[in-house]
Amino acid sequence: KIKLIKERIKILEREIAKFEKSIQEIENAMKKIAASEDLSEAERYFQTSLLLNSSSNERNLYNDLIYQINTLQERLNNCQDFGIISYAQLPAAPIKPNIKLNILIAGVLGLFVGIFVAFFLEFWQKGK
Repeated sequence: KIKLIKERIKILEREIAKFEKSIQEIENAMKKIAASEDLSEAERYFQTSLLLNSSSNERNLYNDLIYQINTLQERLNNCQDFGIISYAQLPAAPIKPNIKLNILIAGVLGLFVGIFVAFFLEFWQKGK
């Protein structure tokens, strides 16, 4: 379980690096648009709006990945390593049923069932 969590964290860290790079590229593109004199004001505004929208989406996904990593790291911290305290051993003598105890339990149980049936039959006959 710990190994799977660590692998998932590594995958998420790689995805975060991709999103950081993507966000940086969007910011660079916004700087280029702002510095560009070839575009009209409307074109600049339109392209900047598109980049801001995609930047917002990228940041939301980035924040989701950060949240997932934090959750996985919390689960990883809660996982405790375990070890074998003692190994199972075969008993020296085979275990056999305790015949006296089984007969006693069967007798008491039979007595209870018999009393229940007697009371139930009496109840049934008085009900008619």
